[in-house]
Amino acid sequence: MGEVAKQLFASPPPHHDHGPPLAALGASSFPAAALDFGLGGSGAGGAATAAAAAPLFGAASPGSGHKRAATFRVPSDDEGDDDDPAAGWGGGSLLTGGQPGGGRWSGGAPSAAVHARHPVQAVLAARTKQLQAGALLMAEAQQQRLHRQIAAVEEQLAGQLAEVQQQLAHKRARAAAADEESRKQRSAERSRRLAEAQRAQAVLEQAQASALQEVQRQQEEERRRREAEAARLRQQQEEERRRKEAEAAAAAAKAAAEAAKARDEAAAAAAAAAAHQQQQRAAAAQQASAPPSGSPARPPPGGGDPHVKATPGALAEAERLAAKLAAAEAAAAEITSRPELKAARRALEKQITMAVSQISGTQQQVQAKAAQLIGVLRGVSSPQQAALAQLTLAARVVSQCEGQVAKIGSFAFPLAYVCVGVGAALPEFMDLLLAKLQQACPLLVPRYAMYTPGSPVEDWYAALGYRDIDDPKTGERRRETQDELVSRLSAMVLLFGAIVQTEAPGNPAGLAHGWAWLARCLNALPPTRPSAAALMSFLSHAGFRMAAVYGRQFGKAMAQLAGHWLPALEAKAAKDADLRAVGTRLAVYVSARGHAKEPEGRTLKKVDESSYTRA
Repeated sequence: MGEVAKQLFASPPPHHDHGPPLAALGASSFPAAALDFGLGGSGAGGAATAAAAAPLFGAASPGSGHKRAATFRVPSDDEGDDDDPAAGWGGGSLLTGGQPGGGRWSGGAPSAAVHARHPVQAVLAARTKQLQAGALLMAEAQQQRLHRQIAAVEEQLAGQLAEVQQQLAHKRARAAAADEESRKQRSAERSRRLAEAQRAQAVLEQAQASALQEVQRQQEEERRRREAEAARLRQQQEEERRRKEAEAAAAAAKAAAEAAKARDEAAAAAAAAAAHQQQQRAAAAQQASAPPSGSPARPPPGGGDPHVKATPGALAEAERLAAKLAAAEAAAAEITSRPELKAARRALEKQITMAVSQISGTQQQVQAKAAQLIGVLRGVSSPQQAALAQLTLAARVVSQCEGQVAKIGSFAFPLAYVCVGVGAALPEFMDLLLAKLQQACPLLVPRYAMYTPGSPVEDWYAALGYRDIDDPKTGERRRETQDELVSRLSAMVLLFGAIVQTEAPGNPAGLAHGWAWLARCLNALPPTRPSAAALMSFLSHAGFRMAAVYGRQFGKAMAQLAGHWLPALEAKAAKDADLRAVGTRLAVYVSARGHAKEPEGRTLKKVDESSYTRA
């Protein structure tokens, strides 16, 4: 309130257009005449006001010799409302005498005019209300201006937001269009690939159907050929029987006619019988000096025989392995010939047989069975028992090869990995295993026996590797067919290929053995169905690693195979459907670079996952 009064006195009152300004009222004290001039100006109103204000401002009392001065005080904010007369004069008035008295005059009691509202207070109240109204107006105008500014800002922000939303909508529309286009492209690509896959599948199925029809046709032709050959043989046998009967009848007649002559020649016959007995005794003596039955005599493989197709190095290696096998068999015969060791021998064979039969296609099983077999072979107490144990293991491996590998070719890899593990610890076992394999499969020398005119046919078949087996249908003893021979020999070569390609430290029959065998086959073996099947089996298991290790040299070997060996095979396959089939497979392997693909089963799983997924 004090500041408002100061502003009021600093500017002229708005409701008085005449008289001097009230700036003189800002003094702490002034005479009554000055106040009279300021409030009333001139005229009757001013005189009346001055007359009324004279007693109020302390005119000179009777008897005094001077005028009393009056003091004007600006009301503070703590005082009462200016519109209340009592507040102006009771709790601290605006006018005081020379002494502080709370609005009391020192010259005597105030007059009745003092209790009326003073014009200064009215001016102050009016000015205060005016200022308050102005302040309210200014505040309202400021508020309206702020509202307008806020509205403008909000409108601007709304416009920017609408623009951003529009841009976002455009971007989303473009992104949706791009996604739709990408989806259409992906769908079209999937459709194209599916169509290509379906076409490829259709072509493959057609090729498979054609191949199956060709195989069935070849099988039917082979069946008819065999039936015709069997009929021809039966006819020949019948003709031979009749011929023999005729010859027997003629011989009987001739014998009857020559009966007399026979009696005359009795003495000569007795002499001939004596000579014959002497020959029998010489043969018995020669048989007594022959090797024992446990190690039958083996003619040298080839030995300069022109009817044996093999390289000198292959024959020398075969002789070395055969000598080791004969020595091991002779040492093992000292155990097998003693009846008191039969139980120990049976227990040893049972351990080896069980371990071999438990081999499976996992790294864990291969390592476990190799360690178990090494422990069994090292746990024997004598060299004779060691020879027996190693021969037993080699025989079980060959038997497993003839049975399991002949059915599932990929099983050759885990079986070979176990053999390599044992051979790395006991190198002499690998020599015995290779000797056993060559004994069962002459193509692993490699060696091929040509037929010698005039020699027994059975001996020639035995030299080729044929065996006498029991016919599963009739139970009679017979020689195995060529299909059975090829299946068995192919299984042996699969195991050999898996052994030589095994990447293991200390492998005694590594990749060098495989390279030597391949070179000897291409240089010495004639193109026949068994030799072609052996090459196909070897390359299917060992070709992948041989190509990776030997590179260009292996390519030269394949060029030799395709340029010389296969044409000679095709020339002979014109009249043999079975030979033509294996030749076609071998030619496809070479032309399609079959060695670039890793064979199935070569990489073993670490463990058998089926044991962890059983319900």
